[in-house]
Amino acid sequence: MNILQLSKHMKDSGVNSHIIQLSRILTLKEHNVIVVSSGGPHVKELESNGIRHIHIPFITKNPIIALKNLFNLIRIIRREGIDIAHTHWRSTGLYIKLSSILTGIDFVWSNHLNQIPSSWLYRIFTFSGKGALTVSSDMLPMLHERLKIPRSNSHVVFNGVNSEQYIQYSVERKYEIKELYKIKDHKVICLLGRLSRVKGHLYLLESLGNMIKNSDIDISQFKVLFTGDGPGEYKNEIIQKAKSLGLIENIVFTGYVNPVDILNISDLMVLPSQNEGFPIVCVEAFAMKVPVIRSKTGGYSDMKDYCIGIDYGDSKALSESIYDILTNESKVAEMVNEAYCFYKENLTSEKMTEKVIKIYNE
Repeated sequence: MNILQLSKHMKDSGVNSHIIQLSRILTLKEHNVIVVSSGGPHVKELESNGIRHIHIPFITKNPIIALKNLFNLIRIIRREGIDIAHTHWRSTGLYIKLSSILTGIDFVWSNHLNQIPSSWLYRIFTFSGKGALTVSSDMLPMLHERLKIPRSNSHVVFNGVNSEQYIQYSVERKYEIKELYKIKDHKVICLLGRLSRVKGHLYLLESLGNMIKNSDIDISQFKVLFTGDGPGEYKNEIIQKAKSLGLIENIVFTGYVNPVDILNISDLMVLPSQNEGFPIVCVEAFAMKVPVIRSKTGGYSDMKDYCIGIDYGDSKALSESIYDILTNESKVAEMVNEAYCFYKENLTSEKMTEKVIKIYNE
């Protein structure tokens, strides 16, 4: 098949990690894949996997540029003989809907985030084509009840990761990474994700402060790694919060990193975010046998047997869960082994792509 993947951009996001892995496996299965987006740093990763990228500036408010985008997209569809298009953003869905009217091309839409706007106006401009794919069971009610997409037209396809990348490092390599972040014999807690308020960094710090006050955990025994980047104002807010709780010496900002590096030295991954779809960072932690505590947002019902869930904002529950993980090795061993089996059976990029190809064929 000649397959067109549409993304708003190719910047850092779970959506684009999904697109890269899906396109990579489709290419390995000898399908011809073209990704069209406004560009970004991950274009290089596409090209290194032999995947063509064509630039169309979808991120625009200029109606003249938007019209040019539409005609450029139609030209690509006709020139490349595209059999099916797959849009991963609602905004690019409008482009492919108009293109389908003029070219007859079939398309599907993947929704990657729970609780997206769904007023009558948003419903009108939500185009799912021949199928609406979503990354977790938690998101089906939103598609059916709020966006009015028929159940017969909806499919759940879990996010998957490249199983070849998630490997345990040697003792020497782990030591090098720890040296980089000035980690000695500390317990390591990581929060993988961009520096954004929705990810719950402040909530995690508050919970750690409560844990130290109400337990026998020594403050000097652990480090907290915050990955990614974000607005300077929010980073400063995190720093001030850490100072007020006496935790400033415990936190490390790593910037953008290879998550496998961080997970190789982590004892726990915490994702206390306000909103998710089916977070890839949890899949990555399962693959690396790192225990996960996460908020009961999108994707939780599908992975609740393999991690610890807490209600968003419940600092007491998060404190107790962190303490339990850091002090109960037998519970951790059982949980990570079951999570790893769940990952191998359901959450690799190969498994994900098999399901998507079946939907394309249907």
